[in-house]
Amino acid sequence: MRLLGVVLVVLLNSAAAATFAQGERMPRIAHVLIGTSQASHTGIESFRAGLADEGFVEGRNVLVDRRFAEGHPERYAELFYELLRSPADVLAAAGFQGITAARDASGGRIPVVGYFCGNDVKQMVATFARPGGNITGVSCLSAELATKRVELLREVLPKLRRVGLLYDPSTPKEQELVDISGAAQRLGMAVVTARASSPR
Repeated sequence: MRLLGVVLVVLLNSAAAATFAQGERMPRIAHVLIGTSQASHTGIESFRAGLADEGFVEGRNVLVDRRFAEGHPERYAELFYELLRSPADVLAAAGFQGITAARDASGGRIPVVGYFCGNDVKQMVATFARPGGNITGVSCLSAELATKRVELLREVLPKLRRVGLLYDPSTPKEQELVDISGAAQRLGMAVVTARASSPR
């Protein structure tokens, strides 16, 4: 989230230059998070720190208007449309459902900054180097690193024969599961998966 805040600054600098030059409002970020406000506290603080690292402080020279989907990704679209009743310079979200909802609500006119994981990037942008459209952001390269993670586990624990993988079924992870299973099989290991749709 901290890095996401830094990426936002690139877009905010141009928005700030335009709005401040005209003596208008502060630049505004419309930000939707999947969790509750309480569960999102650490992420929000990291987000603020990333902005502050680049000289943007909420309420002083940037406005951040947040909504919380409270564990219901189907609410992303509704929340972004609600936020866009007021002008926004940048939309921020995470994951496939959040970023696509922001993209759709923006109508291609407002930049969307997101935090991608798993196979999300390939479903939303043309390439890492040239995403195209109005989406940019940070990726954890989850799918690309899946094989390496299994190899590292084997190096640390040479006698390892079984790997357990928890995943959130609401996030597309099919390719990552295939990659992990393939890497484990090549190394003589089995993968046991379990769905974890909530922290509990």
